[in-house]
Amino acid sequence: MNLVNHIKHNLLSIKGTRTSRKIVVIESDDWGSIRIPNKDILKALQTNKLVTNNNLFNQLDSLEKANDLEALYELFNKHRDKNGNSPILTANFLTSNPDFDRIKQSNFQNYFSESIKDSYLRYNENEDTFALIKWGIDNKFMMPQYHGREHLNINLWMKMLQLQDSVSRKSFDYGVFCLDEPSKINKRDNLMAAFDFMDESEKASKVEIFEQGFREFENIFGHKSKSFIAPCYVSHESLEKKGSELGINLIQGIYNQYIPQMNNNPYKLKFNYNGQTNDFGQKYIVRNCFLEVFESLKNPLDDCLERIEISFRWGKPAVIGMHRVNFVGNLDEDNRNRTLGILDDLFDKVLKKWPDVEFMSTDQLENII
Repeated sequence: MNLVNHIKHNLLSIKGTRTSRKIVVIESDDWGSIRIPNKDILKALQTNKLVTNNNLFNQLDSLEKANDLEALYELFNKHRDKNGNSPILTANFLTSNPDFDRIKQSNFQNYFSESIKDSYLRYNENEDTFALIKWGIDNKFMMPQYHGREHLNINLWMKMLQLQDSVSRKSFDYGVFCLDEPSKINKRDNLMAAFDFMDESEKASKVEIFEQGFREFENIFGHKSKSFIAPCYVSHESLEKKGSELGINLIQGIYNQYIPQMNNNPYKLKFNYNGQTNDFGQKYIVRNCFLEVFESLKNPLDDCLERIEISFRWGKPAVIGMHRVNFVGNLDEDNRNRTLGILDDLFDKVLKKWPDVEFMSTDQLENII
């Protein structure tokens, strides 16, 4: 980390609740979303020039499989903190994916979804991926939290599907919804910001989707999520208000929150910090460290360790952001293996430098924050 960034991260760490405990949390988004189903579909998308090389999510990210989970649990089981606890992944799950068959049967006029439990059976060749997720929860290697219903702006996607020459329509037949879609009615280059909106009607529909997904989450996992992280960090206070009514006490995120504005105007930026309280009594949990191995040709380990050290210096939990794409190998097994190797090294170095470290999931931070 250069001097400017070093000073910046120290300044960002000053505000907020402090603790003398050295806590490490790993938060990981996008679990349950199908993204790119398999290598054959990725190759077809590349042949038809629908996938761009500069979007590594669309080159590497796919629905998690049993061997991904087994490799992750095996790594976590190697390491123990001062309390005898292994690292635990706060896995932020979506609850649904588009049901492509039913949408097509409606001539692209109506949206339909399927539960991620059905997606695991459909896309993972009937392997019982969900049973392994439950095993990871029971053995304290994984704690699911709520990320939304789909990782997709439904309103905008349906508009794009009704245009036959859109990227969305062309990729639909491959069972893909996540490709870049530049458009005058889209302030982003993609459709992944699920809770973005352009008018009051869309805003209301996002709150409904938010609540539906939250209740689906409880049905799937058997517990209510204590925290929420918005896809692409795009979220409005209307979601926080609804979340507080549903029992969500913690809002995950980065320092900047992107707040949608009407009529396709640019996002409003809101600065958040660890322990900050919003108008609804919820606390913000801010990611102050990152280990996004998939997007770095260099080893990002030293940068992550320095950020952990800065966090501890200012009495903050080290909250490490790592998207699911780092942990999956369906499209590129080397991608997963490289991540696990670097993460293994990180745990070794952290436990050696700070033997009093404690591994926690995000929901366990509630009483501390």
